[in-house]
Amino acid sequence: MKECKNCKNYKDKYCPIKGYFVSIQAEWCDDYSELISEIEHKAINLFNDKFGTDVKSRFEKVKEEFNELIEAFNSCNLEHIKDEICDCQATLSHFASLHNLYNKNMLETAIDKVIKRETNPNYKRL
Repeated sequence: MKECKNCKNYKDKYCPIKGYFVSIQAEWCDDYSELISEIEHKAINLFNDKFGTDVKSRFEKVKEEFNELIEAFNSCNLEHIKDEICDCQATLSHFASLHNLYNKNMLETAIDKVIKRETNPNYKRL
């Protein structure tokens, strides 16, 4: 396993740019910005520290936040809906990061899927 010369040298978290493992508390490489925005990086580090990196636990939190969004939608309270959308985005981004997925590549994948399904309706359907 390689260690990134630009990151603190640990082996718990994958650095998506360099292809090395680093600590989840470590600072990532300066050139991570091609894949992950500064604000996303900051949020993921905060969420890792505050809530941990247990995949099952974080998935349960995603489900909880989506249920709260449903409740907000049913209440027709626009401010509540906006707040819950933000919570869903945050928890889903954190959960995705535990699988080395980030907003940019998730959106690129979704765009690709929509375009390719225009000619192949079964594209990436399981």
